[in-house]
Amino acid sequence: MRQFTSMLVYWGTSPSDAPVKFASRIAASSNIHVTLGDTVETVSPATLRELPADWDVPALIRARKQSALSKAAARMRRSGVAPSTILLEGDPVTSIIECVKRDRHNLLVTVAPFPEMRDAVRETTLRLVHESPIPVLLARDVRRRKRMRILAAVDESTWQTGDAGNLNARIVRIALWAAQQMDGEVHVVHAWQPVAEGPMRWAGVSPEGVANYHDTGRVDVIQDLTRTIRQHRGRIAIDHIHVDIGDPREVIPEYAADNGIDLIVIGTFARSGLSGRILGNSAHAIVDSSPSSMLIVPRAG
Repeated sequence: MRQFTSMLVYWGTSPSDAPVKFASRIAASSNIHVTLGDTVETVSPATLRELPADWDVPALIRARKQSALSKAAARMRRSGVAPSTILLEGDPVTSIIECVKRDRHNLLVTVAPFPEMRDAVRETTLRLVHESPIPVLLARDVRRRKRMRILAAVDESTWQTGDAGNLNARIVRIALWAAQQMDGEVHVVHAWQPVAEGPMRWAGVSPEGVANYHDTGRVDVIQDLTRTIRQHRGRIAIDHIHVDIGDPREVIPEYAADNGIDLIVIGTFARSGLSGRILGNSAHAIVDSSPSSMLIVPRAG
């Protein structure tokens, strides 16, 4: 089961070693090729005027960033990984996406946003999540434990649109792949949010009727989930499969915190489902509140 073959680790937004550590842990046990990358943005004329005229500012920036990449590569080599390095020019998001397409990377790793992160850096990270055609791993520091805990967060909206075989099944496969590379265990959670409950109550449906609606809907969701993970049941413990009613922005981070999850594998789906709830205007709620690294999988690719 080989999900990824070429990983680009974007070093430019990272104030910590989390992306390098996470990438090293994945690559050390697989044949995935790793490239460490950073970007050199154009220096504004106003900034140049404030500096000594004999300074070659772009060259100084390139030298400093190349030095940082070389040091990060040396740390990875001590883990048995032999990365290449690349220094790109221009807008970080544009140049990284162009590099992904040109060099055919199929996994992008960068640092997860955190409250103290500078606004410009945070915006770059979130733009990469929105615009990347390949999965993006937002890395936080890896906990030291024998077995890594990985959560596959599946989304009901993909079943509603008939796309379960594409996105939900891919999320589970990627979670299992990550578990294989990092000697981990997989949990599966589905946060089910009944959209008709409010109107039913307003229309005078009895509490018993609403409860029956919940029971029927829950059975349908479990059946869909069972079909998605049926071929993997030997690799996912029964007590690691969780279906709950609630907002995914609350259910998923809460489950991750309560169960010590290290990595959440989660999908995006056009403008609906988790894409709308997590990566829209209120999206940043789950990214910020999650205690775990996140691997965000686009619908296609």
